[in-house]
Amino acid sequence: MAAKEIISPIKGAVAHSQAEVAEAAQSSSPLADIEVVKIKLVARATQLKRDMRGAFTPASWLGKIASVFYPVVKLFAHSMKPDSTQPNLYMRSVRAIMNVCAPYTVPKPSGVISQPFEYKPLAGGAIPYVLPEEQDLTILPPVKGEWVYPKYYNHERANKDRKIVLYFPGGGYHIGGPKTHGAVTGGVAEGAHCPVCVVDYRKLPEHPYPATINDAITVYKNLLAEGFLPENIIVSGDSAGGHLALTLADWIQQKSALACNSVVLISPAVDFDFSDAKYATAPSDPMLPKPEVMEKVGKNLSRHVSSSSVLPHLKRESSVNDRIQAALEHPAISPIYIPFQQRKYFPPVFVSDCKNEILGVGTEILLKKLEAASIPNGHHQAEGFHAMDVFAGWLPEAREKLNHSVRVIATMLDTDKDQQADYERWVQLEAEEEAAGELELYHLPIF
Repeated sequence: MAAKEIISPIKGAVAHSQAEVAEAAQSSSPLADIEVVKIKLVARATQLKRDMRGAFTPASWLGKIASVFYPVVKLFAHSMKPDSTQPNLYMRSVRAIMNVCAPYTVPKPSGVISQPFEYKPLAGGAIPYVLPEEQDLTILPPVKGEWVYPKYYNHERANKDRKIVLYFPGGGYHIGGPKTHGAVTGGVAEGAHCPVCVVDYRKLPEHPYPATINDAITVYKNLLAEGFLPENIIVSGDSAGGHLALTLADWIQQKSALACNSVVLISPAVDFDFSDAKYATAPSDPMLPKPEVMEKVGKNLSRHVSSSSVLPHLKRESSVNDRIQAALEHPAISPIYIPFQQRKYFPPVFVSDCKNEILGVGTEILLKKLEAASIPNGHHQAEGFHAMDVFAGWLPEAREKLNHSVRVIATMLDTDKDQQADYERWVQLEAEEEAAGELELYHLPIF
């Protein structure tokens, strides 16, 4: 693929960033405070474009592409304060940058459409990890997100016959959402031919844990109330979203006689105890060169969990550090501590990550425990960086890696027949509309 074909998708983001920086500089908007960050992002993208004008190899530009987003990663790490209850300027800056750049750098495929949703909490069923003020589900706020459909999906199909993916975007529990993960969710919807329910769960620090798992449970309960069957639902997510997906799957297994179809994880964060010696020799990832980012996330999560009823065995006079360390070793924070062998039935788990990921240490432990518990599991590794699937819209290696997860989803849900039937139905409807002079133009998906 020519260099210009790889770089062209970020041209819009660069131009947009430059325009917004100029506008912010002339106003009193808080965006003016993040001018330096955006200029650095633009500068790195521009340098990358220069470097790729000549001959290049995948090994050389994978790191370069990751370095474009490195200022955002560093800003993200700097923005997380364990004692904070509100997002500071740095965190607001990261979120602003992500929302501005996402439509240009990680766009959805043209073969999908999206529709927003809002689910209200439903009463009934205990939640394992709750703060005292959140034990009553009816006081929780509605959960927002979006449905992503293939353009030619048959919406006349009954919910009980629909096969879907419940997806949780990653972002260290501080950022990320439907906008930033359009390439992944759209790729899954189009490639596996199934609707994807993308949850925009509440984020840290303004919404302490377990707001995230409560939101996940709220959406899952609403899906069941709408008629979707557990065996037709795959729970999935990347990075912190993978952590949430695995935690939700465990909750479903404990609280329901029927488990979900399976769990598909992309570069999941399943172990937040980065103080352990096992991470001393962990590989360096261009997107997460040090464990400091996820370590701060773990402490943010565990700080709130340690003050709740999750750890009743610890005395209240225990030190904060002791309680945080105990929380880091609790399944609510580090799913590798889920007692898989004690679960009557845990759904199959498929993990896709990269060889250089620092989070891969936790993945290896997870897979060994799944194997020891005789739980079906699969693992795919690729060359690249953490959660590179997000760039599947314009990075061939990321698209190839995502396709492995897509094929697993299509196989587990058995959607190939639905895809063929829906496509034939769509072609027939278009032919009828064309004959009637009412043809609406769509982009034909490429199989």
